[in-house]
Amino acid sequence: MTPFVVRALSGVPPQDLLGQPSRDEGQQWARDELSDPIYREADMTLFERIGRAITDFFDDLFEAAAGIESPWLLAVVAVAVLAMVVLIVWWTRRSAGVRLEPTAPRQPVFRSELDPVALRRTSAEAAAAEDWRLAIQDLVRAVFAEQAAAKRIVIDRSSTAQELATASGAALPRSAGDFTRLASVFDEVSFSGSPVTREDWDRTRVLDSRITRGTGSADSSAPGSPTGGTAAPAGATADGGDA
Repeated sequence: MTPFVVRALSGVPPQDLLGQPSRDEGQQWARDELSDPIYREADMTLFERIGRAITDFFDDLFEAAAGIESPWLLAVVAVAVLAMVVLIVWWTRRSAGVRLEPTAPRQPVFRSELDPVALRRTSAEAAAAEDWRLAIQDLVRAVFAEQAAAKRIVIDRSSTAQELATASGAALPRSAGDFTRLASVFDEVSFSGSPVTREDWDRTRVLDSRITRGTGSADSSAPGSPTGGTAAPAGATADGGDA
């Protein structure tokens, strides 16, 4: 009698006779197979692959460095690795638009002085001393203080330059673009920490001149003027912010 017949007569299940696993065994085999690391590597995202590549690179580098017997050569490798890390950090922050230079602490646009005449005087004095940062700041303050004096805007102590520019542009639409650029110049010289030059001062004066001319044109068309017309909107406000 053959072994197959003996097993058949002994009551062994048919799947055992064919060498096939049961359902539970099949599920366990599948789980064991899918837990193989090769499948996890296939499902890795791009960033995970990049991270794995960087980790493998440094692992290989440190393993090779461990076998270097010369201390000078080891020091050269360490310096090269440090320079590479610094370069990667610099490039990443630059690509993300993060400023690497120190930034000046934010200050209010208006602190105590709201008189446009006094602000223009201190701006001129700062320019004569070649303190271009203060010269630009006080000139911008003077421009917005003049809009407040003309009742076109209301200045809050915490108003930002951009908020004041928006309110001024609503009152004088013809000069809205110049107000916005003036506010951008103020923010740049006040908060970026970058050097301020004579060219920045000249650019600010050009904007001031254009706004002054636009303001004069708007005022000349107000009721009671020789040309008549409609007055510029009044009461535009700017609340909250930093000037």
